[in-house]
Amino acid sequence: MPPTTKTPLGKGKRTNGGAGTAGPRPPRAGTPSKTAAADRAIHAKSGRRGAGPQSTRAVPQPATPTAPARRRTPPAPTPAPRSTEEPLIETRTNFAWANWHTTSGVGGQVESFYTPRNVWFDGTSSEQAWAPGLRALCNLVRQAEVAQERIRCIGSGWSLNDIAFTHQNLVNTARLSSYFVGFRSDDMVAPAFRPIKNRLVFAQCGTQIVALNNALAAAEPRLALPTSGASNGQTIVGATQTGTHGSAHEYGPCPNFLRALHIVAEGGRHYLVQPASRPVVTPAFAAYLGAELKADDELFQAATVGLGSFGLIHAVLLEAVPMYGLGRYVKQVDFGDVEQAIYDFDVTGLGLPTGNTMPWHFEVVVNPYRRGRGEKGAFIRTYEKFSIAPGEPLPIIPVGPGGKVNSEDLVTIGGLLTNVVPALIPDALQGQLVASVAPTGGQVIRGTPGGQFDDSQPTNGGTSMELGVPYRSIKDVAAAIFRVTDQYAFGAPVAFRWVKSSPQTLSYSPFAPITCHIEMPGIDAMRTREGYRRIWSALDAAGLKYTCHWGQHLPVGPAWLTAAYGRPRINRWLAARRAFLSPAGRWMFGNVLLDTYQLGS
Repeated sequence: MPPTTKTPLGKGKRTNGGAGTAGPRPPRAGTPSKTAAADRAIHAKSGRRGAGPQSTRAVPQPATPTAPARRRTPPAPTPAPRSTEEPLIETRTNFAWANWHTTSGVGGQVESFYTPRNVWFDGTSSEQAWAPGLRALCNLVRQAEVAQERIRCIGSGWSLNDIAFTHQNLVNTARLSSYFVGFRSDDMVAPAFRPIKNRLVFAQCGTQIVALNNALAAAEPRLALPTSGASNGQTIVGATQTGTHGSAHEYGPCPNFLRALHIVAEGGRHYLVQPASRPVVTPAFAAYLGAELKADDELFQAATVGLGSFGLIHAVLLEAVPMYGLGRYVKQVDFGDVEQAIYDFDVTGLGLPTGNTMPWHFEVVVNPYRRGRGEKGAFIRTYEKFSIAPGEPLPIIPVGPGGKVNSEDLVTIGGLLTNVVPALIPDALQGQLVASVAPTGGQVIRGTPGGQFDDSQPTNGGTSMELGVPYRSIKDVAAAIFRVTDQYAFGAPVAFRWVKSSPQTLSYSPFAPITCHIEMPGIDAMRTREGYRRIWSALDAAGLKYTCHWGQHLPVGPAWLTAAYGRPRINRWLAARRAFLSPAGRWMFGNVLLDTYQLGS
């Protein structure tokens, strides 16, 4: 077991702590509920009135964007009087970190693994429940600058690659889970958002989707996230930084509901970033946080899917919507019965509960080895949106003999499969799809968004690859994929979803008007990874454009990135990062994976 210590600042060092100023009382503080996993517990507490965070002077920065010469024993910062409001940070050295799905090749040994908490070192809390955690992030950034080391945040470890990882300083945000729902007064909210100020949610980086779902359902009036992925264990920052999506073809992916980002950058200075064209808050809210307000469209769109590289994101401000319900319907059919609907994005003649009208969420999961007539190798999964009146009881998904009647996250399906011999893959995959996607027998199962999308089980070794393609090229892309699977069997279904395009600079859903997402979750094995490589090669050879999900298995090298986005769009993202961070800051908040794609430094 690696050594664990509790210090005001990790590695036993301190930086100067400035005397903070008290901010206004937070509007309607929330208290999230616990999750099953202790290390991912969610607690937001309100406590005594305390001093808020305040930035201190920056320590000297390295002069170049390349890795500076390492000084394993950096000089101590200028001594400062001991403060009663030093943040509590649990520190582990030489810590072996793995992601939630224990995907091979992801994670590794971490020199310094920090878990900051929303309490001061003496055990007291603050009326601004987030204040100790914010101070901790500021201090850790200053410390990394002095040591000339990299620093990154991780959330729930949901990503299936090293997008969040660094071997040097890794900050576990699981305990930074304070939030509030709604603003009490207008003075902190921009005029355009004042009519919906009760729907604005400020959530710290470690707040999980499950906690937000529960909090919004308990709010008055009741609220919900506009969209989400199939799972609820991700943190709000982890999900949005990688472009997580559902299949909301009229709304778009999760980053679309973000309205502002609270980022800790160089020198421990922190900024509230919002678009200039549609500001959500006034300078009064930035002052409440002790942050500098930056209204900049290019910076906001780049940093919203910023891959954790614009700094340590302390919190986000998001816009929720009035509570609604979703009715789930799953139907098993032959691939030929739904093939044209996939290519045309048209549900006419499928016999859905919505008739020939496209439902709110439309998805088709295909067993690529069971595409023949009579093999029932396709599963249509839909969710139709319905209204819930104020005071009306929320629909509850029934519980059957095996537990809650639900459909599982497809990544979970991939992890349930064993690394069977290729000849057994078609039948093994079919059995898992029937059990996991779970046809509803002609019934519509009604629930809330949080009730429908609540699968958070680890896969114990699953992986996945997901493409984003222009929806008009689906037929050609599907043909290329099926040519590979026909010749090289590996344990992965092919799932088609449709999502409205989004404006973030490096959005995974960039193709207008609708991006089709094609996911292939599979066994975490060399055969699966080789299957992914063959599919990318086939698409490249055919000249078909595609993006890749930032939180899943990615191609090697930067060529796919240029083909997907084009140099002008990539250069816009890089320019926004250069304008916000110095060369030293860009290196500090980068990592090896981003360096590989020429995005880190």
